Amino acid sequence: VLKAMGCDQAYITDGSNDQGIDLIAKISHGKYNSFVFFIQSKTKDTGLIKKEVVLCEFGKYTALFHTEKYQEYRAALGLNNSKDGCTYCYLFITNSEFHDSSKKISALAGILLRSKLQISKIIHDNYDFDDLIKIKEKMESKMNPNLKLNIITLLPKIIES
Repeated sequence: VLKAMGCDQAYITDGSNDQGIDLIAKISHGKYNSFVFFIQSKTKDTGLIKKEVVLCEFGKYTALFHTEKYQEYRAALGLNNSKDGCTYCYLFITNSEFHDSSKKISALAGILLRSKLQISKIIHDNYDFDDLIKIKEKMESKMNPNLKLNIITLLPKIIES
């Protein structure tokens, strides 16, 4: 999904209990260069993601800027060497859907939401089923926190093999 959105860098952060961030990503080239995503991913088997969950996670994100972890994320994305600055986007993605209250509060707070239907559309428009099977098989073992492994660079190798 991040590659389809134009990201050429993406790193898995600390996983669970990670101060509200599961991935960091950046668009380094093109018209949206220096666009940085801080991504919270929630897996939910049933029900809708309510505003309380979105606000709780967003609160962790806003506190992140006062931590050493934030500096590690900036370094991983090469932001300390940027000559043209960057802009941040907090992206909350889920394999579920969002409650209307989440959508309303997200519009006010500046939180980008992506639900299972939106993610499915992005994936459908960019990958065929065989590509997805290859990605799943090859990526499962690499889905561990690692600020040195740009997972975007793995995708072309997986699809070609």
